[in-house]
Amino acid sequence: YILYLLLLFAASTQAQQWYARSITPSRDVNAVYIQNPHNIFIAGGQISNDSIQSLYRTDGYFWFNTLDLNIGRGMLLDIIFTDSLDGYACGYNGNIIKSSDGGQTWNLIPTPITGRNYRKLAFISALKGFAIGSDSRDSIETIITTTDGGASWSTVIDQPGFGLNAITFINTDTGFAVGDMGVVLTTVRVPTIFANV
Repeated sequence: YILYLLLLFAASTQAQQWYARSITPSRDVNAVYIQNPHNIFIAGGQISNDSIQSLYRTDGYFWFNTLDLNIGRGMLLDIIFTDSLDGYACGYNGNIIKSSDGGQTWNLIPTPITGRNYRKLAFISALKGFAIGSDSRDSIETIITTTDGGASWSTVIDQPGFGLNAITFINTDTGFAVGDMGVVLTTVRVPTIFANV
């Protein structure tokens, strides 16, 4: 691959100096996950070709392309790990992929709604997680959940509204999802029940 300066990487503890690192050109980078100082993953893809998704990891010095294949359905927008082995990434067109070997290999996971752009993931345990997003026009708010470590997903919310952009949990019962046009959703006791604030 031709290398291109695309990602800025913090080098000092106070982040006063930043140094450029190189990865493949024509790939947008949308998310970064630091598993440890020697396993830093970045996720993205090519927006003009929705079938390309890209994952890279670093050993602290060089970026290695771990995925640039057509296994999924679109560019990746987020990446997280629940432990040292199990990682998830999500993106365009209902795309959720999973690694069970610390990010060495990734497999496509079926989702209940493929026509959604899943923007963020949040896990409240090794088994229980959520993905949020919307349709391509940002006119539907969508939340899906897994209770078996990503093996299967079910729909929590898929209704007219505005696109959801981020999700986080304070604890296993209290979560927030936020999105376009000031949308704030919060859980009411049970994480699978969302209500407008």
